[in-house]
Amino acid sequence: ALAEVVESNKFKTAEDIAFYRRQKKLLPNNSPYLALLGTLKLSDGGANLQLLNEENKVPLLLEVFALEDHLIRIKVNELKPMKPRYEVPDVILNEPVTQR
Repeated sequence: ALAEVVESNKFKTAEDIAFYRRQKKLLPNNSPYLALLGTLKLSDGGANLQLLNEENKVPLLLEVFALEDHLIRIKVNELKPMKPRYEVPDVILNEPVTQR
């Protein structure tokens, strides 16, 4: 039988990842994010609205895209980032076709 040895100490655990630690601290029904419903904008391909992180007052933009085949794409980014957030190329090979 073929056996391989893996040095698990070379891999990150969930506790090593800051995003995981922040999300784990969130309690049910106690989110720091507030949806600013007055900013809701509907379009043919979806909708967007602003979110506010009440702890650090950073405004975010929530975008929801209605795609073909009953799929939904959700993106959340800073409303006014210092620099654009990196988006991994080829995650979606072509821009998805939105539908109404």
